[in-house]
Amino acid sequence: MEPGAVFGPKHDHRDRRGVVHVLAGTITDHRDGVTAGYGPGLGWPEDRNTLHWLEDRGSVAAVEVSVDIIRSPDRGALDEFDHNAGDTPVDLGSSREVAGFGAVHQTGDCRLCGRTGARRASRATGRRVLRPTRSRDMDMDGLVRGSAVASVTGGLLLIAACVYRSTLPRGCIDEECLTQPQRGDTPLGTLLATAAALLLVAAGIGLIVQLLRSKRLGRLGGIGLVLAGLGVVSLVAGGVAAGIYGPDFAAMPAFVLPGVGLIALGIVVLAVALLRSRYLPAWASATLLVGGALLILVNEQTARVLFAVPFGLAWVIVGVAEWRLAQRRESLPAAGG
Repeated sequence: MEPGAVFGPKHDHRDRRGVVHVLAGTITDHRDGVTAGYGPGLGWPEDRNTLHWLEDRGSVAAVEVSVDIIRSPDRGALDEFDHNAGDTPVDLGSSREVAGFGAVHQTGDCRLCGRTGARRASRATGRRVLRPTRSRDMDMDGLVRGSAVASVTGGLLLIAACVYRSTLPRGCIDEECLTQPQRGDTPLGTLLATAAALLLVAAGIGLIVQLLRSKRLGRLGGIGLVLAGLGVVSLVAGGVAAGIYGPDFAAMPAFVLPGVGLIALGIVVLAVALLRSRYLPAWASATLLVGGALLILVNEQTARVLFAVPFGLAWVIVGVAEWRLAQRRESLPAAGG
């Protein structure tokens, strides 16, 4: 598949179960409204529940080995889709005709599988092979765009909240809290921090849902979720205790330090899982990894609150990557057009 090539439209594998192995380049698989990229050495199964289409988003040609098992040795079914008449199953009728499917896969001129691929398949089968169209999942487009907006807005608000808080009088640290007050807050600071937290939680949930739907979260991502969740519980417990005993609650560090540490560790693990999944560009996942690691240095009582700024910037970058992903998806004309 040449760069920019698409193998579509959306099709199933009800009568031809298969497996794909990528030899070179990166092939992007779209199924269930989720996008997943597969590089050399990776691949995917195609069972009766598979409904997908493929494209090469990279800058180099992608090569795959695709093996399909036809229901009958002599009579197979390959769904072809007429973009004028809708999804219409066509029985290709013989093993010779099934070979035409391979011709479409193997052609070097594969823009929308290309007219060259269609002509080769037509010559191999004796039947007209229709030039495919592209398709997309509008619900997934909305999720990706919504997550992108929450990521960018939440990241910018977090940066603003950290910079604003750094301008307030310094608060106490450790034993200093026995004789000195903690750093106070203002209505503006509370508003910025609360809005940033809510938006970043929404952005995180949106990104996790995308990974779950693409089955790319994995065990490592699950571990990251658990760690971050425990950190949130610790911070919430500290907030409840501060509400009961007052803002100068002496044991507050016992809640905040483990909470921030667990959240930072959980985010780092999630970022590694995101990087390995290749769902977003590596540069976006790497910035989230670095930003999450720096959270361990944050102390809101001093200027070290600014160590959270890279984390906010990382979410802005992730949001930009998600927005670009949504634009690529929405640039594809729907099947039937």
